[in-house]
Amino acid sequence: LHECTIQATGRKIPLFNYTRCFPRAVRSWVGSEEVVSNSKYSCINGFDQTNCSDEARVALTCQIGGYTSTVSIFVVCVDIRNDFPRLCDDGIDKECVRVSLNCLIIHKHQMCDGQVDCDDQGDENNYICLSQTDKTCKRRFGSKHALTFPLSWINDGVADCMGGEDEKQIWPTCGVGETMRYVTHNESCQEVFLCRNSAGKGSFIEFNILCDRIDTCGNENKICKKSRSIAASFSHALYDVRQSETTIRMSPCLPGLTNILYLKNLSCETYAFHNPIHDFLGKSSTELVFSTHKKMDCRHLYGGIYLYTSCIGKCKNSSCPLSRKVEHDSCPGQFMDRIYTIVNNTYLTFVVKSQQGFHNNVFVCKNNHCVGFDKVCNLVDDCGDSSDEHMCPNHFQCHETKEYLSVTNECDGTIDCKDLSDECNDHCGKQIINRYWLKALAWILGASASILNIWTVSKTVLDLRKCKKAPAFKNKFFIIVIGFGDLLLGLYLLTLSGFDARYGRNYCKFQLGWLISPACSVIGVISTIGSLVSLFSMATLSITRLLDLKKGLIAHTEPVTIKLKCKLCITIVLLIAASVTISVVPLLDTFKDVFVNGLKYESSNTLFAGFKDKRMHFDILQEYYGRMKKRPLKWSIINTLVDEMFSADYGGIRRQTLGFYGNDAVCLFKYFVRTNDSQKFFVWVILAVNFFCFITTTTCYILINALSSRSSDELQQNRVNKVLQKRKKYRLRLCVDTTA
Repeated sequence: LHECTIQATGRKIPLFNYTRCFPRAVRSWVGSEEVVSNSKYSCINGFDQTNCSDEARVALTCQIGGYTSTVSIFVVCVDIRNDFPRLCDDGIDKECVRVSLNCLIIHKHQMCDGQVDCDDQGDENNYICLSQTDKTCKRRFGSKHALTFPLSWINDGVADCMGGEDEKQIWPTCGVGETMRYVTHNESCQEVFLCRNSAGKGSFIEFNILCDRIDTCGNENKICKKSRSIAASFSHALYDVRQSETTIRMSPCLPGLTNILYLKNLSCETYAFHNPIHDFLGKSSTELVFSTHKKMDCRHLYGGIYLYTSCIGKCKNSSCPLSRKVEHDSCPGQFMDRIYTIVNNTYLTFVVKSQQGFHNNVFVCKNNHCVGFDKVCNLVDDCGDSSDEHMCPNHFQCHETKEYLSVTNECDGTIDCKDLSDECNDHCGKQIINRYWLKALAWILGASASILNIWTVSKTVLDLRKCKKAPAFKNKFFIIVIGFGDLLLGLYLLTLSGFDARYGRNYCKFQLGWLISPACSVIGVISTIGSLVSLFSMATLSITRLLDLKKGLIAHTEPVTIKLKCKLCITIVLLIAASVTISVVPLLDTFKDVFVNGLKYESSNTLFAGFKDKRMHFDILQEYYGRMKKRPLKWSIINTLVDEMFSADYGGIRRQTLGFYGNDAVCLFKYFVRTNDSQKFFVWVILAVNFFCFITTTTCYILINALSSRSSDELQQNRVNKVLQKRKKYRLRLCVDTTA
């Protein structure tokens, strides 16, 4: 027997066991606001809600005044004004949260328990539910079964488990200082994304929940959209509400845009919207959809716009997603102000009152949860079981992460899925050499060039020793160098074909590693050296032949001297040195701001998927840091700014560079550049040099042919046949060299 002071009168009354733990508050609604009125028999200190004799009314057990007691379910997290006195010594009865604006106050132990307590599923979709322990315990409030619990509850000063395990120093940790966090036993430690917005819910985000479309910091998903070049999807229709009807305008029929339709011979017309499942009794307004008169491709429509367009039959090859009935027991825990009515005299449904009148325009998920029309086909799993996105033709779903992307993000050349599935699939998966006839041609040309040039170089080296005249010696000397350059090109084709056969159809999964690999750079250097050595040697040989022809018989009688050999060796050394320099310069770290095409970050970093060039880095950094001057950034500055976006507890963010030769799978010299490419001047100079060599070679052979024809008339008759035979060789060599 105890006494307590009544809140309403202030007088003391006796408190018996059979009067404990009775409802002390009456809930009511005024408009959209909840009002709680205390009973006139409630005790000021709240002791009438403790030591419950009825187990069905017990919410939790705790220490009250140093003694073990129970607390009633009628006072735990039901006082929205939070002026009810704390009963438990450790305050566990006051651990109440409001996870969203659409959710009433709930106890923290009702979060992440597999039971939906909020209309918007905010208690189960909260960011803390994404990182939970692998061990279970019985929570002090709510479910009586052992459950996992959020890692954020460990050592937070509140004993959440019956045995207090969550407050013991038995949990593994990662991070240092401000980034210290508890992890599961199976998790390896990594860096974390640092929140720049101090108003966010946390100071950092782990990679496994980064870019999950749930804003933990407040703006990280905007950064993710910049990183993946994902355009925003407009999903809300424009409602024009009047007394007896609601006009719903689709995006092509918005005011100011209708004139554009005339350019495509389209016009907007009004269609009555009828729910294909039912039409309930008491419907007070008519819904009119303002859409184009012809059917359209709806793969680029989202949310309410897609739903209304498809349900009035204006979508090609896609159907209305409304396939489940809104029954009286649908949407449990939602729409508390529902009003029941009948549908076609067959079954009971409910409606809710809004600005548009009475309606039940909700989509029923497979799990019986409900979402609004604007949440259907909007690239977000709002139902929790993907049923709101399953029937939609406007998305591509990543294989591992199950993330939804727009159909335009598939096969667009930009990696958006962590598992590369948006670019590596049956629709767009590629190989190093994509076509079968190109594969065969590469093997044939590579083998032929290698074998024939080895034979040509070997034979010419042997013939070179027999040459006594300078013109013949110079010709054979340059033919050896040209053969060497062509041999390198043959080896390049064979090596590339070998890697293509090794990776095969799996190349797409390994393409990031291949493009940044030393092998790609090495064969790129080999092919560039080979082509440049051949080109420079042909140009030099053509000039030498022209000069020898101008000298006439004098040149043909010049002997081979040590001086001539030295000149030729110096010339060849300079040509090879120039070729090697041009090929290797793009790989030097000194010029990385010019020749680095992008950066590849470790695969666990979900913010940076694939390769990111300077432009994309600028957009990401601008979204993270705020306003920035639109100017080219050096890679050193980019690396510094990116490092500051993440922690550095384990050596910082790791990255690899995409070099000059990694611009394509075949690892060739980058001859094709855009006007805003930092490598354009280097490439244009090399192209100009190549063009000059082609022009020089062609011009020299044209002059050689002209001089040879003119001088043939002056030859003696007994030498005509021999000279004409040489002329044919010159013309044949002209055609072969020009083609090469």
